[in-house]
Amino acid sequence: AHSLGGDCEGALRVRQRMRRAGVQPSVHVYNALLAACERARQPDRALELVAAMKRDGVEPNAVSQQLLAAIGRQGVANVESQQVAAAAISAAVAAYGTILVQTTAGLF
Repeated sequence: AHSLGGDCEGALRVRQRMRRAGVQPSVHVYNALLAACERARQPDRALELVAAMKRDGVEPNAVSQQLLAAIGRQGVANVESQQVAAAAISAAVAAYGTILVQTTAGLF
């Protein structure tokens, strides 16, 4: 339910409760957790889960691979949007600098 709702934190709490109860998460549990991270747009948490899967000796299956590919695409999109925002800010600062230089050129 947490996964379907995109509640990454709630899903991860279930994993913690499983651990406290001595239950080893299966690949299916990890897939649900990865899906929650994907829905919540939490690629960093997904990477932490991949590391946990390796530590736990859980082999990813085809669903895991599909989820990781989707999460990777989200990560790329996040970086690209950050680059676009940085370029826009840089252009705005450069334009402001040009206007400032032109405006103050007659003062000196």
